[in-house]
Amino acid sequence: MHRDESESVSLTRDSQTSSNENSEASTKVSRPKTSTFRKSEKPKSKTSLKRLSLYLLLSCAGAIALAVIGWAIFRTPTKTIFIGESVSIAWAPTMDPSVIRSEITPLMNVISEQIETPVVLSIPKSYADTSKKLLNGDVDFALLPPLLYLRTIERNPKVQPVAMKMYQGSKNADGLLLVASKSNVKKVDGLKGKIFCLTDKNSTTGNFLPRVFFKERGTKLDTFAGKIVWSGDHIQGIRDLLAGKCDAVATYSGALLSASDLGIPVAQVRTLAITGHTPQDVVCAGPDTDPELVEKVKNTLLTLDPKKEWNQEFVGKVEKITGFSALDDEDFTDLRKIIKEKK
Repeated sequence: MHRDESESVSLTRDSQTSSNENSEASTKVSRPKTSTFRKSEKPKSKTSLKRLSLYLLLSCAGAIALAVIGWAIFRTPTKTIFIGESVSIAWAPTMDPSVIRSEITPLMNVISEQIETPVVLSIPKSYADTSKKLLNGDVDFALLPPLLYLRTIERNPKVQPVAMKMYQGSKNADGLLLVASKSNVKKVDGLKGKIFCLTDKNSTTGNFLPRVFFKERGTKLDTFAGKIVWSGDHIQGIRDLLAGKCDAVATYSGALLSASDLGIPVAQVRTLAITGHTPQDVVCAGPDTDPELVEKVKNTLLTLDPKKEWNQEFVGKVEKITGFSALDDEDFTDLRKIIKEKK
């Protein structure tokens, strides 16, 4: 363009005009065309970026997933399997066997790891059968409700108390007489001639304490009640009450507190009376159980910490075992006194 302007100085006006026209024409001709290649490049460039971003995103997601899986594998505790002769522990059927098995099995696993021996949990068909198996040497250990514990060691003083179960940190429980919230019965006397749900003949709160309670009121439960229904366990007794199978149920405070965790609408029952107080259940060793084994199991139970073992406050949402305590014979003084007076 600079060359065209220098040449136009020596030309005539006409030729200058002609030159200018030619210059304009050449300018039009020499004007660069818009590249179609560049226009077609832009969409391809965006697509490539999207693909690259998607590839990087998927790669990151895959790496994170592998890291999570690796962490989970690393964090999953390995279960040691022991071989050889097993240790057997019976658990009195204070509630549904399926609930006991699901909630107590983790405890059995801890005991097994600590004593380095396989542990087998059994749930006998009744309280009496639990005691019988322990006395006969069919099991090495057994969890016995308080009344059954006293009756068992009376039959054989060689039965060894190992530790007492603690329910939400408590070594004691209250015996309760429950009725449905909609019941018209407002006082105990209003239950005369009504149907009672009891748990088991060897149950402390589900049979023994209510009988003592009515005896202290100058009557006998068998004559006061119109009929007695045996529910089998405490939770079932509450279910039977709400199902209308009985007008009152004898149970204990722990069962009432835990019933809601099994879907039982506890707001539909109310406490009519407290029939007495009792210690918690006791883990016992059989008369011929090896003393060294007894000591190992005892140490395991007394040092049990649910928070440390399972990162939770207690064992089982129904059992709610916060630990075990050493047995103090004075805990059974009142119950022994009641038993003696009843005789």
